[in-house]
Amino acid sequence: GLIASLLGIILNTVLLTIVLENNWGLWITIGWPGNLMVILAGFISGRLSETMEKYRRIEVGLRTRERYLTLLKMATNNILNSENPGDRYYDLILHFVNLFVADYGYFLRWDAKQEQAILIASTVPIEQNFSGALSKPDISATIKSLLQIERPMVIDKIVNSQDIFNISLFRNTELPIHSALGIPIIARQRTLGIMILAYETPHHFTAHEINQAEQGGEQIALALWAVQQESDVKKRLRESDALSKIMRALSETERIGLHTVLHLIATSAKE
Repeated sequence: GLIASLLGIILNTVLLTIVLENNWGLWITIGWPGNLMVILAGFISGRLSETMEKYRRIEVGLRTRERYLTLLKMATNNILNSENPGDRYYDLILHFVNLFVADYGYFLRWDAKQEQAILIASTVPIEQNFSGALSKPDISATIKSLLQIERPMVIDKIVNSQDIFNISLFRNTELPIHSALGIPIIARQRTLGIMILAYETPHHFTAHEINQAEQGGEQIALALWAVQQESDVKKRLRESDALSKIMRALSETERIGLHTVLHLIATSAKE
């Protein structure tokens, strides 16, 4: 604004000099007040533009934050209140694909006993050879190394990357993947799995995106951990109830008959 006003004063001075024929006294009385107004108008316009840009950035940031919280809340609610537990992981990875505007998404569950990654959800159809390749030692080692880092891992350009993340994990897919974001899912020192978001075009991940991925992964991990804890508790209750029925039946064998007892034992064991 100040630069524009100074240029305006120079142009105004040139024009007044030509018209007034070097009558500088008249130039001072007529032109200088106008020059001051030009400077003031330029300064005010510049500050107003700066203020408007500042508020625009704040508004964009608030909208982005609102979108992030809304999608994260939807993903958490789907985990905790899923009507079909079989779709829980697919809905989760679909929300994160939308959250980070990715093209593909995968959820790999980590089997700590066998130290093996198991692909249980994907937003795109997966070839059988790709799904089976996840059980290979190098893939499991890759996933294990990502989980040990315990923080999101990003690759801006997979096509130029020579690390094991690129070489082992995406070599069996024909999808045009150029960038990837790995989000470990770890809750209470318990490793549950990892989400991998992939991009068809090179994507530069900002520090803000990485921070959001870390926060989102932690919240999702707690939700999945809570669901698994609830499932484990229900399973133990069913087991205790079945054992109680068997013990009660064994104590009443003579009264209810051996055939009935054996039938109850078989039914309880099945449950």
